[in-house]
Amino acid sequence: MNSTESETTQSNQNDIIYVYNYILMKRKLTLSIDDDVIKKAKSILALKNTTLSTFVENNLKTLYFEEELDNAFESIGIKYNYISPDKIVKERKKMKVIDTKNIIDKIRDEMDERLP
Repeated sequence: MNSTESETTQSNQNDIIYVYNYILMKRKLTLSIDDDVIKKAKSILALKNTTLSTFVENNLKTLYFEEELDNAFESIGIKYNYISPDKIVKERKKMKVIDTKNIIDKIRDEMDERLP
């Protein structure tokens, strides 16, 4: 064994590898939901490449996450209002469209006037 091989072997013996095992516990849940709602939801979710189970789980996690955030910020005295990504998309559709091109052009014109 040459010196390079022994250094590599020694280095590998000193490395520590941390492996974290997560055991995911899944439980069946029975819900009573209108059949038409289920069919339409599954169709929409199929287009988004997700399942109804995943959708429900993610929304429950979001609900929990919102509550945890509210509690954490409240505990340190910060008023916080979490807005979910879905709500942002819905609200964005209602928002007034701002003509950013004209605003930027106006700012550029003002800057040009200041230059010597």
